[in-house]
Amino acid sequence: NSNDTGNDVTAVLLTATAGTGIDLDTTVGTLDASVTGTGAIVIDETAAIVLQDIDTNEGTITITAGDQITATDVDSSNTDDDTNDISLTATTGDLLVTVVNAGSNNDVSLTSTAGAIVDNNGGANNITADELSISAQNAVGTSGDFLDTTVSNVEVTSTTAGVFLAEANDLTVGGTSGALTGITAGDAVSITLASGSLTTDEAINSGAAVMINSPDDVTFNAAVEAVRGLTVNAGTDNTGSLTQAAGRTL
Repeated sequence: NSNDTGNDVTAVLLTATAGTGIDLDTTVGTLDASVTGTGAIVIDETAAIVLQDIDTNEGTITITAGDQITATDVDSSNTDDDTNDISLTATTGDLLVTVVNAGSNNDVSLTSTAGAIVDNNGGANNITADELSISAQNAVGTSGDFLDTTVSNVEVTSTTAGVFLAEANDLTVGGTSGALTGITAGDAVSITLASGSLTTDEAINSGAAVMINSPDDVTFNAAVEAVRGLTVNAGTDNTGSLTQAAGRTL
């Protein structure tokens, strides 16, 4: 990008491959971008964009769009060493997530400033990461189609609506490196684990009910505030326990 303030590329489909990085201001409908060596992908898109196939060999991925983002396949997992994070920001539209894969050690940050974070592939996994931070004006997942994750730590804010997460393994609420804290939702919060235990190291605040389903233990090390009640199913495999840390409020 030799033009810091103006648009670099206008097209229906942009295919870009580079050895040491891609940094572009775009007005494109669909993007296919790859960095084959060491280097980041940085895209500043003026409108809506479909991220058809975005990958780095060793580098971060940072994409901002002026409208909806459809993240079909975004992958920084090839070098899985906690330095190759993914950040996607939709400033006015929804963020539709099919596959965002940062590996098990890199982090993912998703932001929909005026919209929702939407599961775009049904029951298949949407996000793989170490730490996951999500900020949205509207819902994160829905009650009929949870956002499917394989992550270690999560922090989420939904200003006006609910948060619905389906996690594959152990999950800790809190502990990400971003600016968020715990889970805050204007409506219901529902978290379901396919396996493992849930630990809350930071608070869950819900404008409606909170529902937690865990096959194993549930440990509350932080407060849970739910306007319409808290339901916890701990040990759905008949082996779990429910623990509340001293001094914490449910």
